[in-house]
Parts: sequence; C-alpha cells; structure tokens
Amino acid sequence: MASPVVLCEVKDRIAYITIIRPDKRNTLNTELYVEAGKAWQLFEQKEVGYV
Repeated sequence: MASPVVLCEVKDRIAYITIIRPDKRNTLNTELYVEAGKAWQLFEQKEVGYV
C-alpha cells in the first residue's frame, strides 16, 4: 500500500489539508490533484466552516 500524499483533518470547524511529499518537495502531480479533490469533497460533505 502506498503512503498517503495528503492528510485531511478537521479541528474546531477548520479543515486542514497537509501535503506529504517531502522527498519531492511537495510538488504537485496527478495523484496529488486527485487526492486533494477527494479531500475537498469530504470537507463539503462535513460542512466544514473554514478551509
């Protein structure tokens, strides 16, 4: 199983998306775009206050 490229969490109605690609200096690629899109959808479903 591959390591996650984004970490998603919500604290006090604030959504945080953390990019986890230090070996690539957090550059954007297709996998990251897809995972970030999933994170946004998750936050929309949870009706998070702030991102």
